[in-house]
Amino acid sequence: MFFVALGARSDAGATLDGARLLYAARLDVAEAERQLGNSDLDQAVRSARSANAVAIEVGRATSKIVRLLRDTDSAAASIAEAARRGTRGALFTRRQTVIVGDALGAIAGYQLAASRFSKDTNRSLERILEALRRTNEEFPGGEP
Repeated sequence: MFFVALGARSDAGATLDGARLLYAARLDVAEAERQLGNSDLDQAVRSARSANAVAIEVGRATSKIVRLLRDTDSAAASIAEAARRGTRGALFTRRQTVIVGDALGAIAGYQLAASRFSKDTNRSLERILEALRRTNEEFPGGEP
């Protein structure tokens, strides 16, 4: 878009140069008309003036287009930067999700292992408690 704008700006400059040359030619025609007194030259001068006005208006419109294209280019750059930031945020979130998933997997593994061994642990604790009761009963003054 920037190169299109530069081309448009160059075209506007060429149009302005053409308008200046046309103005100079119009002055020459006016001088020739004055010297010759030919009415066809009047029409040529009017046409040259009209063409000059159109060329100036085209130059203004082209300048306005160039300004609009600059604004558009700036907006596009802002959008691209926001997209890059969004991509970085998405990548960070993805990495964090993987880490959290791994942590939850580890916790689930510990819970599974604990549940597998809880029956054995509970039976062992029951045997230990039974042995302690028997030991307490064997001590003098223990319960009968």
